[in-house]
Amino acid sequence: MKCWPILAVFAVLWTGPAASAPAPSAVCVDPSRPYHATWISGRDILVTAAIGKRRAQVRLETTCIGLDASAHISVSAATNCVALGDDVSIKRLGEPVQTCRVSRVVPPP
Repeated sequence: MKCWPILAVFAVLWTGPAASAPAPSAVCVDPSRPYHATWISGRDILVTAAIGKRRAQVRLETTCIGLDASAHISVSAATNCVALGDDVSIKRLGEPVQTCRVSRVVPPP
């Protein structure tokens, strides 16, 4: 019988996507709802949900340059949770808006 090649392909397709899929984050902050974004240090920011019993927090490493406490930080997401690759906008008085990306999502300690 010539079933073996078909079974081998099926086995690869069955296990392939599950093995490479990223694990979902345990922490979710939805930027379409009220939140606070504050600079921590370097290129890192802390995003905290502003409403709800459990105010979720997530630390984001970004590609932003020259980030500091004087900047107004806003985050946007393609889904209802901030994730890798989402936009971060930095606005300072008298300067153009800098748009950068989330390079890593880290749950706070």
